[in-house]
Amino acid sequence: MMDITSVNLLVDEKRSVLEKKLKNPEVDEFDIEDLDKTDRRKDVVVIFKDAVDARYVYQKLYDILGECGTKHETE
Repeated sequence: MMDITSVNLLVDEKRSVLEKKLKNPEVDEFDIEDLDKTDRRKDVVVIFKDAVDARYVYQKLYDILGECGTKHETE
C-alpha cells in the first residue's frame, strides 16, 4: 500500500473558486500559482491532513474539488 500526503495538479479554474474549495477540513495546506494572466490555468499543490491511500487519491480530490477545472469542449 502506498500513502499520498500531497499532490501537484494543473487546474483550469479561477483562484477564488479554488481557494474556497481547498479550505476544506481534509486539506492541511495548499498553494496556488497562476500560470496565465486570465485567472484560469493554475498549478496547485494540495497537502492532506491525513495520508490518503494511492488507490483512492482521485476520489479524494474529486470530493474536494468536484467538477472544478473540467474541460467542457475540446479544441
